[in-house]
Amino acid sequence: SADAYAQDTTKIATKKVEVVKNYEAIIQQASRKVIPVSLEEKEPVTIEYNYKMNSKARLDFERPAAIVRPISYKTEQKKDEDIKDGSIYGGYGNYQSLNLGAAYHYYIEDWIDAGFKVDHFSAEDSSLPFQKYNDTDANAYASYYLTKNTKAGIDVNYGQFSHFTPFTTAEDSLIATEQSFNNLGGALSLSSYIFEKAGISFRSRLSYDILNQEQDDTRENMLEADLNFLKKISDNISLELPLKYNNYSFKNDTLASITARDIVLRPQLRIVQQYFNAHAGIEFINADSINYIFPIIDINIEDVYEGIDIHLYTSSNYRRNSMHYLSSVNPYYRTDRTTLDLNYLRSYNLAVERDYLNWTFKLRASYNNYVGDDIHFDRSDTNRAIVSGLDRNEWQAAPSIRYSDDIIDMEFSYTRNFFLGNNKNILYYRPESVLALNLTEVLLGDKLSLTQNIN
Repeated sequence: SADAYAQDTTKIATKKVEVVKNYEAIIQQASRKVIPVSLEEKEPVTIEYNYKMNSKARLDFERPAAIVRPISYKTEQKKDEDIKDGSIYGGYGNYQSLNLGAAYHYYIEDWIDAGFKVDHFSAEDSSLPFQKYNDTDANAYASYYLTKNTKAGIDVNYGQFSHFTPFTTAEDSLIATEQSFNNLGGALSLSSYIFEKAGISFRSRLSYDILNQEQDDTRENMLEADLNFLKKISDNISLELPLKYNNYSFKNDTLASITARDIVLRPQLRIVQQYFNAHAGIEFINADSINYIFPIIDINIEDVYEGIDIHLYTSSNYRRNSMHYLSSVNPYYRTDRTTLDLNYLRSYNLAVERDYLNWTFKLRASYNNYVGDDIHFDRSDTNRAIVSGLDRNEWQAAPSIRYSDDIIDMEFSYTRNFFLGNNKNILYYRPESVLALNLTEVLLGDKLSLTQNIN
C-alpha cells in the first residue's frame, strides 16, 4: 500500500512587518587623553617685495649649450708600456751605391730614454778613376728623468766621410787627392716643464764638436750653448726668450788661427685666438763687434674674406761660413780658405691661401736681404771651390697648388727669383726659376707609403 500527505498553504494567514532601527557605535574601555602643547611667542616679520631691476647689465638668455671638456672628468689611467723599438734598413742602386742603417730606441715612462742610430752611404763609378764617396755617421743618446717634469740627457756623435778630387796636371795626366773629414762631438741637455704650477718651462743644451780635414790640415772647434725660457701669462698669451751663444775656433798649420763669437737673443710674445694667432718680438745679434736688430712679426688671420687666409711674417737665418757649414754644402771646397765670415738672411713675407674642397691654392711673395751669402768659385787648377761672402738682395714669388685626400698628397710649386743689382754674373749657379712636384701615396691601410720628389 502507499500513503501521501500534503498541506494547502494558501489557507494560512500571512502579514508583512517592517523593522527600523538607528546604528549606534559603542566604544568600550576607552577614555580621552590630554596632551599639553607649549608654543614660543615670536614677533611677526614683515617681508617687502621689490620687482624693479636695477642692474644695467645686458642679459642674454639664449645661451649656447655647455661644453664638457675632457678635463672635466677623469677616466681610468692606462699606464704606458715600455717602448723597445728597433729598425734596420738597406738599399742598393746604380753606381754601386750602398745605403745601410740601423737604429734602436728604448724608453721607460718617467725614467729613462736611450738609443742609437748608425747610417752609411757609399758610391763608386768603376768606369772612371777616382770616383768614390763614403759617408758614415753614428749617434748615441741617453736621458734620465730627475723628476716627473725634469729631464737630463747626454748625446755623443761621430762622423766620417771621404771622397776624391780629380784634376788634370800640366802634362794632361789625371790625378786625384783624397779628402777626408772626421768629426767627434757631444752634448749635455737639461729641460724642465712646470706649467701646471707656475706656467714655466725651459730647455738648455751645451754642445762641443771637433771637425778635422786631413788633406788641408785644418781643424775647427765649435761650442754652442742654447737656453730657451717660456712663461705662460694666460691661456692665450705666452712669453718666450731664446738665447744662443756660439764660439768658433779655426786652425790651419800654415795660417794663423781664427776665432769668432756670436750671441743671438730673440725675445717674443705669442698670442693665440680662435681665428687669429700672432707673435712679435725683436731679434738681436752680436757678431764679434757688429750688432744687428731685426723685427720678429708673425700674423696669421683665417677666413679674412670668402675663406681666404693671410699670413704676414718675417723670417731669418743666421750662421757663420764655418767649416762645419760649408763642408755640408760643398765638401770639395778648400777648407784652408775658411774665413768664418757671418752669413745672415732676413726675409719679409706675405702669403695668401685659399682652400676649396681637397685643393689648396697659395701664393707667397718675399723680399730677401743677404749679408755674406756664401758664393763658391771653382778653381781650375785644383778643381776645388773657394768660398767668398756676398751682400745682395732679391724678390721672390712662389705660387703653389696642393691636392690631398686619404690616399694621395700632391703639391706642385713654382719659385721665381728676381735678383737685384749687378750680381747675375756671380750668381750663375743660383737658379732663377725652380719647378717642384712632390707626391706621397699611402696604401694598404697606412702600411705602405711611397714618396716621389721632382725638381
